[in-house]
Order: sequence, then structure tokens, then C-alpha cells
Amino acid sequence: RLRDRGFVVAQSGRGSLACGDEGEGRLLEPEEILQIIFAEPKGRVLITGGATREPIDGIRFISNVSTGQTAARLCDELSMRGWQVTYLHGESAVQPARAAERMKFSDFRDLDRQLRSSLGSADYRAVVHCAAVSDYSIENSMPNEKRPTGDRLTLHLRPNFKILPRLKEYSRRKDLRVIGFKLTLNRNPDETAAIGRDLLNDHVDAIVANEWSAVQSDRSRHPGCLLTRDKSERFDSLAALADLIDKEIGGSHDSLS
Repeated sequence: RLRDRGFVVAQSGRGSLACGDEGEGRLLEPEEILQIIFAEPKGRVLITGGATREPIDGIRFISNVSTGQTAARLCDELSMRGWQVTYLHGESAVQPARAAERMKFSDFRDLDRQLRSSLGSADYRAVVHCAAVSDYSIENSMPNEKRPTGDRLTLHLRPNFKILPRLKEYSRRKDLRVIGFKLTLNRNPDETAAIGRDLLNDHVDAIVANEWSAVQSDRSRHPGCLLTRDKSERFDSLAALADLIDKEIGGSHDSLS
């Protein structure tokens, strides 16, 4: 409720707890609290997270396994590093402890529309595009009805275009930094990096390449590599990834619109 009213709620720390256990819930150190209170924003960052839902009818949809945990954690980590974060998230995505603004998307078309609107109207320094976007939408969807059950159902899928390479075009700020994600399944680290590198071009500045089988469900371990055209930097946690992203998008203080 406090976050909804515009307050900043600092997430708890991780480490040794008063009860003797190790984990989340540790009181932040005074220096960390002061950093949150007095941090001057470096600039605005838009982070997308969670899954799109492509409607079959007014009740049913097709989607994917994305929960938004990675995006939510990056929202908190980059906020702690002084960025003013906007979180554009799927219907049931995990929520961060810290985000300056939150917006919700439903299907592919809605996500694309909101990205066009947000990037075209506000001065974002970077986009971190974590959202798991459906590669297909349903041609014969019936969003205002409920299909009868019991009958054989045939769905016709149409391919969706890739949003990631269009983000610079959508932005009113032409030096926008664009960071995308590439998730692989049952690939080794070198294969994952090679697949991610294929997505780099003039429209995409960096790719976070990671292998789904190596990511722990609570995201306590999240290995991967951040790829740019001239380097590859590996990380083992989302905190380490946030440090790399912070450096990649430029930690210098920008004026905010």
C-alpha cells in the first residue's frame, strides 16, 4: 500500500539473521539506508518483465513460464544503484520492492503499444527488455466470448515481429541503450553465448544470454553472460548482472525529463 502511494520501500538485506539462519530479512546497514535516502537519480530506465498472454477467448490464453522474478530483482538492484526505474510488467508478474512507476501489459500488441507510448513520451536512458514475449498470437481468438467446451479446437497462430530491434526507433532519445535477453534450453555456456551474440546489431547494444537449466527457481543463482559487440562478461548472480548493466548504460548522472 505504501509503494502504491509513492513511497520507497527498501528491500531487506541477505546474510546472517538474528535467529541464526542465513537468508533474506537482514536489516540494511546504516550506510546502505543513507545511500537509498540521499541517492541522486542517474537517469530513467525502463525494465520489462513477465509473460505476455495471447487470448484464446475471454477466459483462456496461451503464455509461457516467465514469472517476472528476474526483472523484479533487477528493478530493485538498479534502483539501489541510483536509477529511476519504471517497471512494465505482465498480468501476474512478480513485483519489485522498489520502482518509481509500474505499468501492466496483457498481450503482445498491448506490450508493443505501451513501449511505443512510453519511449516516445519520456526521456529514458535505457531499456532492459526482460519480458518473455510470445512469438505467436492467435488469429481466431474470441476475446469477448467463452468458447464452448467439449469440441475439438483448432487454433491458427500468426508470427509476431520482434520488438527488441524496434526500441530505438520508438524512443524520442536516439542514444537510448537497448539491452535484451536470450534464454536457451539445454545448451552449454559457449552455445548460449553464440546464440545471444547473433542478436547484436545497430539496434541492440547488449544481450544477456542465459541457460534456463542453470537458473535456480528462486533466482539465488543466475549465471550467464552480458554480451556486447566487443566483449563478453560472465556473471553468477543478478546483483553481479546489475553491476554490469549499470556500467553498460552509463553511470553518469543525466537530467530527468
